[in-house]
Amino acid sequence: KYFLKKVINQPYIGEREYELDKYMKTRIFVGDSKLLRNVYVGNNSTCINSYLEIAENSLVSYKNDISLQFMFNYDYCQDATSVIRLKRFCDITYPTYSFNTELYGLSEYASYIDKCDIYICGEERQTGLAAIYTALRLGKKIYLKGNNYDWITSLGCIVHHTNELKKISSDEFLSRDSDSIIENNRKVI
Repeated sequence: KYFLKKVINQPYIGEREYELDKYMKTRIFVGDSKLLRNVYVGNNSTCINSYLEIAENSLVSYKNDISLQFMFNYDYCQDATSVIRLKRFCDITYPTYSFNTELYGLSEYASYIDKCDIYICGEERQTGLAAIYTALRLGKKIYLKGNNYDWITSLGCIVHHTNELKKISSDEFLSRDSDSIIENNRKVI
């Protein structure tokens, strides 16, 4: 597309990794439950169309089993037509949901991501790599599509495709990935 012959991939490496390493050394793991409940849908308000798709078509069958949070951490606009549509749909459909508009610093970000059990990004374009990398290092279950799915699986990580959400049982959706998958993903990332 850009007629370039030499392309270098420069992944996010830096202070976020330092902060995550520091957090993981002090982390107290209490999540031995087989069922996962806290679901983040990300990555920011530019993903609102995928938020609508996921809320209206992919997660409805799990609505009574999850606490759903939409990530609006960067540029939330509560008056946008699509945001109003999402809120109205969630008001009548999901017993527990929220829009998170808080902005986290690097030192708080790992703790924030650690509060979710499942991270979903339904965007075709690449977005949310920091959330994805952090969630994978923390052992979270991930559902992706598009460029994010292609990129993360090309690295050797084992993640789930968002297409699965319409086909699997609640038990499958809410079950933790195996220890070997979690360890593989941590090593790759």
